[in-house]
Amino acid sequence: MITNNIFSSLRLRQIINDLKRRPLDASKDLSLNPKTFDKYLKGKIKIDENFVRKAVKVWPVNISDFINPKYQKSTNYKVMRFKDSFKTKRVMKRGGKDYYEYRDTVMDRDAPFRPEWIRELVYVKSNSPNEKDLKWNRGHLLHQLTYFVGEVNFYYIDKNKKKRTAVMNTGDSMYIAPYVPHTFASRNRKCEGYIVAITFSDKITNEVQNEILNFDKKKIKQVIFNRNFTDQNKVTVKKFEEKQKKTKGPLHIIELAKNKIIKTANFACIR
Repeated sequence: MITNNIFSSLRLRQIINDLKRRPLDASKDLSLNPKTFDKYLKGKIKIDENFVRKAVKVWPVNISDFINPKYQKSTNYKVMRFKDSFKTKRVMKRGGKDYYEYRDTVMDRDAPFRPEWIRELVYVKSNSPNEKDLKWNRGHLLHQLTYFVGEVNFYYIDKNKKKRTAVMNTGDSMYIAPYVPHTFASRNRKCEGYIVAITFSDKITNEVQNEILNFDKKKIKQVIFNRNFTDQNKVTVKKFEEKQKKTKGPLHIIELAKNKIIKTANFACIR
């Protein structure tokens, strides 16, 4: 049996079972000799792109239904060294000026988290959220936890549509919900501060996104955005100094932001 193929013979068997087809019926659908189709089922012939293209044209299935779940195997742990992270360095511009320096950190295809090392390249003289050099985004679908090192300002728009500034320092952290416009800048003239931004999905996973691609805008609004989040905190800020005052012993880890908008998650301080 071919086990290292991106398309799975086991998935093929599941598909024809779901479609209530015997191998003989399926072979007729695809205009294949029954013996040849049987070899596909047993993994003796490699399922290739042409086979899948023909199948999705004939049957009401998706290309992803054929993907072999064991094609890519994850290890129990990963380590990413500084030199490897540094190689991924790239500078993002906003408004024609250098704005962020990004570097990858360790990630895994089976983990929901996408952490990035981000250095803020814009210096601000004040803490006003109306500084002329600030460039705001529109927010994004993913939730975000951010940990701060150095003198970095976090800017966001609150539930009353007002621009806000959170003056952050080493050890501070914040949570931001999907689609909250925000930006970051440095209070250090040399722009030596940086953040580790950990983005992750909640209920609207990639699989869900693929499903709703077939909805029109009105339907998407009804299904996804019909819940009222106005009374829930879309931004949570945790200060390192405040945590120290409440903790009698040494601080083992900054408590992850607690927020009711992520009802399926349970963030807690590890002791």
